[in-house]
Amino acid sequence: MRIISGMIFVSLFILGGMAEVVRAQESTSTQPVTGVPMEKLQVLEPTQGRARIVNAGNSFYFMFRVEKLDVPRIDVSLVNTICETERVKLSAQGTPTAIQGNHWVLMLNVPKSAKPGVYNLIIDFGVGYQKIANAIKIIDQYKNKFRFVHLSNMNIGDPTAPDFDYRLVEEINLLNPEFIIATGDFIENAGLRHDAQSWKRVKDFLSRFHAPSYILCGDQDDPISFTSQINPSLVGTLNYGSLHFFFMMDSSYHPIEQDTSQLKAMITDLTNLKNTQTTFLVGNRDSLGVFEGLAALGQNPGDIFTQGKVRYLLFGGSTDWDFKEYAQKLASLELTDLAYIRTAQSSTCMKNGGSGISRYRVFDVDNDHIRYIYPDEQANHTAQHSVPAGRLKVLDQGPNDGSQNIESAMVVNTLNQSFDACRILLQLAGSDPESVCVANGQIERVIPAGQNKLLVSAIVDVPEKGSTQIVATSNPDAMARYEAIPVKMELRSPEKLIFTPGLTSTGLEFFSTTDKLELTLTNTSQQNIALALQVTLAGQELIIPRELFSPSTQPENNDQNEDADASSNMIHLATGQSLTIPIQPAVRFIYPGNHSIVIYTLNDPLRRAKTFPVNIVVKNP
Repeated sequence: MRIISGMIFVSLFILGGMAEVVRAQESTSTQPVTGVPMEKLQVLEPTQGRARIVNAGNSFYFMFRVEKLDVPRIDVSLVNTICETERVKLSAQGTPTAIQGNHWVLMLNVPKSAKPGVYNLIIDFGVGYQKIANAIKIIDQYKNKFRFVHLSNMNIGDPTAPDFDYRLVEEINLLNPEFIIATGDFIENAGLRHDAQSWKRVKDFLSRFHAPSYILCGDQDDPISFTSQINPSLVGTLNYGSLHFFFMMDSSYHPIEQDTSQLKAMITDLTNLKNTQTTFLVGNRDSLGVFEGLAALGQNPGDIFTQGKVRYLLFGGSTDWDFKEYAQKLASLELTDLAYIRTAQSSTCMKNGGSGISRYRVFDVDNDHIRYIYPDEQANHTAQHSVPAGRLKVLDQGPNDGSQNIESAMVVNTLNQSFDACRILLQLAGSDPESVCVANGQIERVIPAGQNKLLVSAIVDVPEKGSTQIVATSNPDAMARYEAIPVKMELRSPEKLIFTPGLTSTGLEFFSTTDKLELTLTNTSQQNIALALQVTLAGQELIIPRELFSPSTQPENNDQNEDADASSNMIHLATGQSLTIPIQPAVRFIYPGNHSIVIYTLNDPLRRAKTFPVNIVVKNP
C-alpha cells in the first residue's frame, strides 16, 4: 500500500550522477525580502498534475527549483478544498537540501491528527506564497472498494465545445472518486500556438473537482509548457494499493515508439514491481504505438505486459471503443486478460465522431474486480460505453448556505446504473459538530466552516433510475419528524430473472417474466402502520395486486397515520404482522445485466428506498 510519483525525483540523480548536497541555513529574518520573485520559484513535487496521496502521520518530499534560496522562511500548510477554514500545518524534517545547485528538497510531515480529504498546498516563503491546487490527498488507509474516473479528450475552443462542461464537476464530485485521470487534448490547438496560458484554464477547471487529478499531455496540448505549468516530467507513475499506473507521453507529435528513453524507463518500471496485482498503461494516443516501440528494442510486448501485470490499456479518444478498431493488433499479443479501453469526448465537441454529449468513464473497483462499462440502454450501436453527462443531478431543497440549521438535498439519477457511497455537501447554521444528525445517509465528516457555520459531508447510495433524499440538521430535536417507518422488507427471487418480449392487443411491445418474485413486509413496531409503496425495476413501476388494499386486510385502527384508512393505496400492517406480496414484473423496456428492484415508501418523510439486486436475462420466445 503506497503511492509513488517519484520519477521526477529519481531523474535528478540519474542526470547528474552524484549530486552535490548543501544544507540551507535556517533564516532568522522576520522581514520579507525581495530576493526571490515568485515566478522564479517552481514547485516540482507535488504538483496539481501529479498529486501525492499520503497517510496521516506519514511524510512526503517537497521539491522546488530556485536559483538562490534567499527567503526569510518556508512555511508549508494544507487547506481543505471543500472548506478553506480547515488548515493543516506541516512540519519539516530539518532544513532544505540543495541537489544539483538550484534544486531543493525538504521532507514534510503530515500530522497524525490530519483528517482525510483533498488539500491545496500553500507555501509561504515570506516574500509571497504559492498555491498548488489539489496537490495532497490525505487518507486513513487505502481502500479495496473505491472508484476513479477517466476524463478523455475535450478540445475546448472547437466551435462545438467553446467551454468546459461544468456538469462534469457536479456529477463527478457527487460520485466521490479517489482520483481522476485526465488523458489530455484539453484546449484546441494550444500546442500549435505554444500557448502556455492554456494550462491555466485546464488547471482552474480541474481544481473544481474534489479529487486529485493525474494529467497527461495530448496532441492538442503544449508539451513544452507542460513541464513548467503541470509537472516537470511528461511521464509518471502512480500506485494505489495493489493498482499500478504508468502514465505515458504518447501523442502524434511525440510518438512513444520513437522515445527510447521512455520505453526503457517503462521496461524498468514494469519489470521491478512489488505488491502490484494490476497495472494500467495510460496514454493519450490510442493507436498502440507502444507495441512497435517495445518490439524495436528487442522486447516482446506480451512478455513485458505479463511480467508487469498489465491488464488494462487506457486511452483518450473521441468515441468509446467499438471493439473493432485495433482489434487485430491487440489479438497479436495473444493475451486474453488484456483490456483495451477508450473513452469518448469529455466535452460537447463533435469532431472525429463525438456525439455532442460529454462523457466520462467510471471505474468501480471491488478488490480484484473492476467494472468500467456503462450499460447504455439508449445506445444504437455496440461499444464500450462510458457515462453520459446530464442524467445525474443534485437538487438542493433549501439555500444550503449555512443560514439554516436544517438542510435537505435530493439526488436524481436517470442513468441505467446505481452508485453507492456518493457524497453530498450540506452547509448548516451551528457551532457544535457533535450536534449534527443525518437522516437517510451517513455522516462522513462535519467541519467547522466559519462563525456559526458547519459543513456536513454525508454519504448516500443512489439507486438506478430513481432518487434519494437526505436531511442534515444541527438541531437533534428536529430529527423525530424524519424517522423511518418501522418495516422490514425481504425479497425472494431467483438468481436470474428471464424476460421475454410480448405484444399487447394494440401492438404495444413489453417484456415480462414468469419467474416468481415475492416481497415480504413485516411490521417491527408496537403500533399499526400503513405503507404506500412503489416498486420499480429500471425506473419502471411494477404492479402490486389491488386486493392487498381491500378493507378486509386493514386493521380497525391505525395509530401512525390517521389518513391511512382513507387511502385506497395503503397497505396496512398490525403490530408484528407480516405480509407477502407477489410481484409479476412487466415493463416496457429492459436492458440485460445487473439491475435493482427498488421499493419506495411514498409516505415516508424522505421517501426512503430499499434496493434488491437482480440479474436480468432477455430471451426471445
